[in-house]
Amino acid sequence: MSEETMSASQSFEPARRIEELENQVRTLAAAVRALADGLAPNPVADQPRMDAAEDGARLAHDLLVSAGL
Repeated sequence: MSEETMSASQSFEPARRIEELENQVRTLAAAVRALADGLAPNPVADQPRMDAAEDGARLAHDLLVSAGL
């Protein structure tokens, strides 16, 4: 857990905490979407399946790291 997340979780402002949790859920949803897109079969894609999976995993990782999760 990042310092920013720690300090926010110790905050007693429910509205701020809810907003932070909503942002984290959006980030997690985007990461899951990136993983799913990378694993989904795409018969018309020019990109080989393993490359698409690697790209999806990399994007998911980048999203989570940039959000401090």
